[in-house]
Parts: sequence; structure tokens; C-alpha cells
Amino acid sequence: MNVLPFNFEFLDSDIALLTNQAGFHAYLSRMELNSLIDKNSTDDAVIDELLERKLFICDDEYKSASVGSLASGMSKRLMSALNFNPIFMIVPTLRCDHTCHYCQVSRASVKASNYDLEPDLIPLLLQRIRSLGNAPYKLEIQGGEPLLRFDLVQKIYQEAVSNLGVDQFEIVIATSLSLLNDDVLTW
Repeated sequence: MNVLPFNFEFLDSDIALLTNQAGFHAYLSRMELNSLIDKNSTDDAVIDELLERKLFICDDEYKSASVGSLASGMSKRLMSALNFNPIFMIVPTLRCDHTCHYCQVSRASVKASNYDLEPDLIPLLLQRIRSLGNAPYKLEIQGGEPLLRFDLVQKIYQEAVSNLGVDQFEIVIATSLSLLNDDVLTW
């Protein structure tokens, strides 16, 4: 038998969790793990068969296929991790009607000026999002309090429909709901 690459960590004084790059796992006693490391076998045919099925060990005859399977499993996991859709955050305004102590945003007063997104930039933002991502695009409208500029939220949505496609994006509005009214609900 050949031992294939794996990681392990003891969960308590006697039980070790083994994991490998293909995403498989197994539990071994300290004695079984020591035997595996020292002799390439746990000395238990049933456990060895399980470890072989999960690509922790392999016969000489199947070493090339086992290493290929391990690499394939790792590549699938890696491609899955790389194939994600980022969340694009758009901030229509930094102004907010609250002063929450836990908020991470550098907020501006409701009456402050020059803290709102220029409406002319919205089409450019959506074009850039299209060039950086893939459908379904994920848009998160943040603030400040985005409902202070509900007109910009609506424009972002309209431009998303035009630039990304009506069924090609998801949109979330992160709001305190303090400015929620019938117009917003109807929209």
C-alpha cells in the first residue's frame, strides 16, 4: 500500500480526523494512525478498504489512477471555489437618518451635501459590473440609508434591467426600514 497526501488533527487524545484534498474524511484511533504512518496500513482490512475508497491509501497497481482521482477531486473543489459570483455593493448615499454605534459606515448627516452618488455614474457602474461578473449578478444597495435616495435605488434597478437583463440579477437593499412607506412597498 501507498499513503496518499492527507492532513490530520486529533479531536481528543485518541481520535484523529483525517482529510484530503479531494474532500474526503475519515476517523482513526491514534494506534491506527501510527500504524498507517509507520507501515502504510492500519492492520485492519476493513479500515484499509475504507481508506482506499476515500483516496487516503492505494495499491501499487492503482497508484497512478488514485493520484489522478485525488487531483481530480482537488481540482473540482478548487474550480467550485473559484466559480463564484461576487456581490457588487452600490452606495447611493452615505447620508443616514440614524447614528447607530455599531454601524461601520462613515455616515453623513441627512442634511449634508456631496455624499450622494451622481446619477450619471449609474449606467457606467452597471456596465462595469457586467464586465466583471457573470449572471446571475448580485447587487447589494447599501448606505448610509439607501432609502434617503430612493430615486437612485430605482435608477440602479432600471439600469440593471437595461444593462444586465431583467432575469439576470438579484438585488438586495440593506436598509433600517425607517423610511419605508407605501411608495417603496408598491414599487
